Amino acid sequence: MFNVFRGKSKELDEREQKLGALSGTLKQRSIALDNRERTVTLKEQDAERKVIAASNRLSEIQQEYECTKRLNENLEADCARLRLRLHSLGEELQIRFSRLAISEWDSIISVEDLVEEKIRREAVEAFISNMTIQERYKKIIRLRFGLDGHGEKTYSEIARMLGVSRGRVHQIVDNFFRHARYKIPSNLK
Repeated sequence: MFNVFRGKSKELDEREQKLGALSGTLKQRSIALDNRERTVTLKEQDAERKVIAASNRLSEIQQEYECTKRLNENLEADCARLRLRLHSLGEELQIRFSRLAISEWDSIISVEDLVEEKIRREAVEAFISNMTIQERYKKIIRLRFGLDGHGEKTYSEIARMLGVSRGRVHQIVDNFFRHARYKIPSNLK
């Protein structure tokens, strides 16, 4: 009878060992599962941060687009008003030029060229006025391209007038064109 208990005891010991081994395996798998859950949570948090950053950048781009769109609409409206105003100016110039002797016509620029140049100058002036740059930079652009009505000035002349270097004037004009290139309406290019 003692042998029967001993046999059952061995069998119970073996089962306890198997249960212990299974318990250890179960703990390892539980730890591995916890680690995977933490990794997934960290990845989800990282993905969420990236989505928020992308959403913020998209909002910024949309605001920039809307601002550029409004500026372009304003400029196009200004150009349309200038065309109407200059159309009447063109008619007035035609009347004045029609009074000139025919021999004088050879040395005169066509009325269309004068009107077109006037339209361009006023449209560019409107464009510059709407830009958000320092007044000093606007003045340099106006002087360089004769928008002030006194003819175009050289970099050196502007530098002397404003007390800056010729290179700085050149740099400001270049920066203006680099930044304004995509914002200037197509009818002014």
